[in-house]
Amino acid sequence: MTIRLTLDPRLRKDNTNTILIKIGDGRNYRKKLSTPLKIEKRFWDDKKERVKNTYKNSRILNKELDELNAKIRIALDKYSAKQFTRQQVVSYVSGKTDFDTVDGYIETVIKNSREKPTYIDYRTTINSLKKHTGYSKDRPLLFHEVNFNLLSNFKLKSKENGMSATAYNSYLTKIRTVMNDAYDKGYIFDKFTFDRRLKRAVKPKIIKTASPDQIFKGIEKVKSIYDFQAIGFWILMFGLRGMYPADVVDISISHLFPKENQDIMDEENQDIMDDVTYILHTRSKTSESANVDLVIRVDEILWYLINTLKKSIVYTHLPKKPQIIPHIEDILKIFDYNPSKEYTLHQNTWDVYKKKVKRLTGLSYNKARKTFDTIAMELSVPETVRRVLLGHADPSMLAHYGNTQSERFQEQVEEAHKSVLKDFKVKEMVEKLLFKLDGLDMPYWILEEWKQKDDEIILSDEELKKWYREEAGTPQLKDLLKKEEKKGIYKFVENTLSDMDTKTRKMVKLDKWKDTPWKYKG
Repeated sequence: MTIRLTLDPRLRKDNTNTILIKIGDGRNYRKKLSTPLKIEKRFWDDKKERVKNTYKNSRILNKELDELNAKIRIALDKYSAKQFTRQQVVSYVSGKTDFDTVDGYIETVIKNSREKPTYIDYRTTINSLKKHTGYSKDRPLLFHEVNFNLLSNFKLKSKENGMSATAYNSYLTKIRTVMNDAYDKGYIFDKFTFDRRLKRAVKPKIIKTASPDQIFKGIEKVKSIYDFQAIGFWILMFGLRGMYPADVVDISISHLFPKENQDIMDEENQDIMDDVTYILHTRSKTSESANVDLVIRVDEILWYLINTLKKSIVYTHLPKKPQIIPHIEDILKIFDYNPSKEYTLHQNTWDVYKKKVKRLTGLSYNKARKTFDTIAMELSVPETVRRVLLGHADPSMLAHYGNTQSERFQEQVEEAHKSVLKDFKVKEMVEKLLFKLDGLDMPYWILEEWKQKDDEIILSDEELKKWYREEAGTPQLKDLLKKEEKKGIYKFVENTLSDMDTKTRKMVKLDKWKDTPWKYKG
């Protein structure tokens, strides 16, 4: 493709000629575009494509031509890189764009270059702008219409309509981001800035956090396995230092973080350790930011919670959504999908739990993070340690000169984490929640690890024989066997003293998941 500037041979009434943009691409593509610039032919240097210095206003016109040539070079580069089509080249150098509406730009460029949550967020922002300024939702908003007057109206109407200052300012920032993304990619030609007067003043906000009592009262209301999961996820997000739902989905066995003298799993890569382990996690919300990765301590009680939540999700979701059930050997992974790429699935999955946890406790999942930080502050945890606990980049000089990964500093972070969990009574919460689930008549294998912890189930072979002799004939055990057999969870067999060791153990302790009626992928 070639692009050059030349004069229109047709003479105007004022004896000037219009400066044209001539575009050629191969033998069959020729296009001429008029510019608003005009000059007498005798002052035009066709070889240099500039106005001769003998013309009195040559400096002014040549400055305009320099800007036009800069656009031409950009258009040619983008066309060579296959970022522009022929028509986009024409639109660009003529000062127009194929994406002359903000809506169109979001539905094409933004949609194809951003993750789905971000695309939806920007689309919602523009719809809100149109709603509050009187535009029809179906009427596209032109780029040039996004100006000071429109945003001034948005500021006024958003306040009148009850939108918070924080929400309005957030929308304003997103509008600027979309506009400047279009500018950076060459679809509009003026960098977008807005006057500071367009922002609304934000009053100091009182941060409402959760109390342990709210969680304990919520646990008392648990009547189903879905209620258990809803509160269990809230406690897990708090216990893992303020995670969000997308973080819970993201954690997996690949996040296990080896530390000195730590034995995480047995030889078969199956069993979780009895004491403490660590995971290395990048928060989903800031995976592309400068925020630091989190080395998170996972103690025994959180392991039991993760394990039970994982198994409970199998019980509730496998029949209808088998695609989101992770591989059995991934001891950390509760769900198997990508929250960003499968945004609708993510929203639908968590909307159920958001409503339930709100009904049971009056809390949102976001409160887990705010509550964790507030308690750390109340316990006089230093700000730098608090920022590392939450995975925030430290804006202080420490970010440049301090080693937040040193052993001594990490010990402070770990001790602070333990103190927050203790102060919020997380261990007592998990135990109460698991006992509550145990009373809901759930299949034994969901609470298997928890029951093993209390030595309620794991017995030696000799103890099994004794237990079988003493209990096998009791009405209570017969009722239990009948009930479990009806559920189809266990494979019950006729037990004899000769083969009792293996068969009874199958009844009492499942070999992980394979004796369930469900087949795992992988």
